[in-house]
Amino acid sequence: MVRIREARERLGMKQKDLAMQLGISRPNLSRYETGEREPDSEILIKIASILNCSIDYLYGNIDDPTPLNKKKEAPATFEEVEEAYIKMLAAEKGVSIEDLVLSDDDKKELRGAILAMIKGYGK
Repeated sequence: MVRIREARERLGMKQKDLAMQLGISRPNLSRYETGEREPDSEILIKIASILNCSIDYLYGNIDDPTPLNKKKEAPATFEEVEEAYIKMLAAEKGVSIEDLVLSDDDKKELRGAILAMIKGYGK
């Protein structure tokens, strides 16, 4: 596996400690880390859980080791949704959020557009 060792070392964990938690020998873990052998799905899930990372991260498919269930929660209030949407639009247009000045009419129009989108999701 591409990143077992990297994820283990990121946590300051020794190979023998991870192997013990997995219930496998240290040489077997070493084979997984070097790519000589592939862990079965049960061991792979345990590795990701113990190392607090995603399986995609272990395979090198993504660069962020944070598991999906640990990602930042979605905005909870309408104001947070509105702010996130404004930031997204500004980023798409290459505009700094600090440079973005919205009038009260702009904010009202934006709020109406967001509400219209939300109402459309239920249909």
